[in-house]
Amino acid sequence: LGLQHQIGHSTQRIEDELMTLRGSIEKGIDGKSLKSHIEIIALENKKIATIAHFVTKANFNLNSVSITQDLVSFVVQYVENVYKNYPHLKVTRKLPTISVSHSGDLNFRLKFSPLEIVIIVDNLLSNAQKAGARNVKLDIAVNEGEFKLLVSDDGRGIPEDRLERIFDFGYTTTNGSGIGLYHVKQLVSKLNGKLKVSSGASGTSFLITLKNEPPV
Repeated sequence: LGLQHQIGHSTQRIEDELMTLRGSIEKGIDGKSLKSHIEIIALENKKIATIAHFVTKANFNLNSVSITQDLVSFVVQYVENVYKNYPHLKVTRKLPTISVSHSGDLNFRLKFSPLEIVIIVDNLLSNAQKAGARNVKLDIAVNEGEFKLLVSDDGRGIPEDRLERIFDFGYTTTNGSGIGLYHVKQLVSKLNGKLKVSSGASGTSFLITLKNEPPV
């Protein structure tokens, strides 16, 4: 029932935004105003798609606005027990080899939205697939109250002159929508975190850094 409510909320939001977008187009509203409607529609659509993949495997309450939990175990369990078992990836054979390693304290309690963390991970792994990666590594480290997630792939690299643009709305180097990495940047910022990217001929790496006070 909770998931149905979330899907219902997202579909209603999409419908409302589509109607507003249609009206804006008919009135000849400028592109900057139209962009905001597209951003909302894309994010709500991603939530629905993520729930559809996640629902049969989840041991988490995705409908929670936020939970306080160990972020390390959440990410590891999601990738190992859920993402690797996405039916559409198995059928289409698009799933690269994904490995997860972790070091340090391995206890980083944080208040976060499960759905937003899933969207971040999904988008980074999806980006690696679109770049033709055959291997993706997720390295998690926690030291002195700082959480770091490094996602590295061996796919097609991103030219240096394009690195600064990949988080811009609508910009893509993989024939995608150009929306996924934009959302990742927005959601990491919402957590007061930092997101860095580095790339070369041998692949691309994304580093997410989050800070938190030690748990009481």
